[in-house]
Amino acid sequence: MEIVYISLKTVSPVILTAPGSSQIMTTCNDSFSGTVLRGVLANVYIQQNNLGIHADENENFFRFFFDKLRFIQANVVVHGHRSSHLPLSLMKAKDSQNMPEILDLFKDNSKAGYKSLKGMAWVDSLTGTLYPAEVCSSVSFHMSRSSCSERIGGHSKDGKVFTYESIDKGQVFQGALVGDKKDLEDFLKQLPLQNHTLRCRLGRSRYTQYGQCELTFSNPEPIPTISVSKDVDLVLDTPLIPLSGNVSRAEDVLQCVADSMNTLTGTSDFFIGKVFGASQNVENFVGIWGMHRQQVQALSAGTAFELLKKTEWTKTDQNALQNVLYKGMGIRCEEGFGQIRIWQSDVKRVGRTELGEKEKSFVPIQSAESRKIVLYILKKYQSEQLKQQAYNDAKQMKVESVSSVTHMFARLESWLGDRRNISKSRERFHQ
Repeated sequence: MEIVYISLKTVSPVILTAPGSSQIMTTCNDSFSGTVLRGVLANVYIQQNNLGIHADENENFFRFFFDKLRFIQANVVVHGHRSSHLPLSLMKAKDSQNMPEILDLFKDNSKAGYKSLKGMAWVDSLTGTLYPAEVCSSVSFHMSRSSCSERIGGHSKDGKVFTYESIDKGQVFQGALVGDKKDLEDFLKQLPLQNHTLRCRLGRSRYTQYGQCELTFSNPEPIPTISVSKDVDLVLDTPLIPLSGNVSRAEDVLQCVADSMNTLTGTSDFFIGKVFGASQNVENFVGIWGMHRQQVQALSAGTAFELLKKTEWTKTDQNALQNVLYKGMGIRCEEGFGQIRIWQSDVKRVGRTELGEKEKSFVPIQSAESRKIVLYILKKYQSEQLKQQAYNDAKQMKVESVSSVTHMFARLESWLGDRRNISKSRERFHQ
């Protein structure tokens, strides 16, 4: 297996719609998923080869996009390096004056005075410094002009507005393509590259003022070698979607890693140790379908676990581990899901990025009417987010018995007041 690194530069602001966005405010993801990269390059490939609606009948199209290649998520670059999700084993001191700033629960015991350290970052393994990943974004107001007369007139008759959050232009992200050397070379020959660079448009409203990007491809090169002599700590670089669809027990889902290692090495020596996991829902909008793809559950990126072996590691074991890490585990691996990486860093402190060192400037809103509109949008957005959160909580609620349901609604009534006077519940709740 070899790897092609993809450098993605935003030439204009880009909107990557995040789950839970409302009609009045579209929030934005801060990375380009493998699904997005695969979709953009598939569209370019179809146009370049005039495949039209019969692309699925093309043997090479199926080979590149559904079988041989892995499209790896593009994360923002920090100090010249691709950032990644931090393992959920990390803890940060609330007050680091009299205690270590960072704990790693793989080797340290949990202590009071620490909280979970989550997010994306790049870790300098030489100094043990963690540099948080920060993506610059902006919020823009737009008038709703859905009818022909509104578009011609250049304004909304009803004064309706909506907002877009977008990734600012000029930022660099890094993703990758993984596959056999011949497959990678054949694929790159099919793209209309100029000096290894491809211009494309992606995301929401990509044919207006948003979405223009530059993709720069490296030449295929060997995947970084793996040197393991003892038990290894691993972290999910991207969400892992299990075939069963059940993520209630992370240990059971991650057993597929140990099973694959045992199959590839012809042994039964591998097993899973400590696990620090979380789950999430995965969903996306498919433009060519004009509809959302079915929502599925996955182990979150950042889920960390130990891969243990009863005997000493061999060269065969290392090759098998490289195969498991970069080919991916679970389903939808071609979209970059199920990518795993080795966690070897000894993190001691949190550093500051160039963005974090800059003073954030806030421009006050002078117009009273503008302040009124902004306040309305924020309240409306918060209201819709609360409704979405309530829906998610209700969907994930586990009912053990009838008494537990009775207790829950009794507590709700205590907050809202007498059910016979429900019309004034909002006032009582705010009090």
